Amino acid sequence: MLLTSGGCLDRVRETDDEAADSVRLCQAMVFNDDETETHHVRLRLREGDDQLYDEEADLEPHEWLTVEAADVDPAEGAFTFEVRLNGAGWHEMDMTKIRSDPVAATALVTGDDSIVFLESSDGNIEC
Repeated sequence: MLLTSGGCLDRVRETDDEAADSVRLCQAMVFNDDETETHHVRLRLREGDDQLYDEEADLEPHEWLTVEAADVDPAEGAFTFEVRLNGAGWHEMDMTKIRSDPVAATALVTGDDSIVFLESSDGNIEC
């Protein structure tokens, strides 16, 4: 479980920030924020060509699917967080661009093929 204090997750910045070589994972989560629909989601965590985690589920409103550091080996690396919603195309986030230690990200499902990525802010999470 991700413990947070106020303002710990921010919308992903659209900047040209240089990525870190590797990051320490706390968690990556898909949360169904759609008030009315159940959505089929698939969550993957990759490091380069290596798939470290892959799980899928039907999420009812306000349900979530999470991968935590204990679920992957290694728990430090150049991770890509991928989400597939209702069998459509993949949405992805380069976790090495998150400026936090450790890193956490949430993909909010807001509609049929609508996802908003949120990222941890440095110093505002406990794993």
